[in-house]
Amino acid sequence: PQGWIHQKTGWMLPLAERRWWAVGLPAPQTGAQIELDREGRLLSLLQDGWRIAYREYQEVCTLALPRKFEAAHGDARIRVVADRWTNLPE
Repeated sequence: PQGWIHQKTGWMLPLAERRWWAVGLPAPQTGAQIELDREGRLLSLLQDGWRIAYREYQEVCTLALPRKFEAAHGDARIRVVADRWTNLPE
């Protein structure tokens, strides 16, 4: 998928990292600069040239998971809204 998206749009989307970023964590493969909020959750993350800004969290199965965040790299911007989470451990 990453090659196809790059061919069609010119964007190199960080598909390997997206799983980590989606749950509010830096990807473990490379270094990251992070900023935390008062509760210790990611507020912003700079990794592999992408800046991720976490706008809102939600409580899911006793976990604080991102509800809204935006990833930006140059002119490329991705906004994510997670309305619900499934298949999480109880």
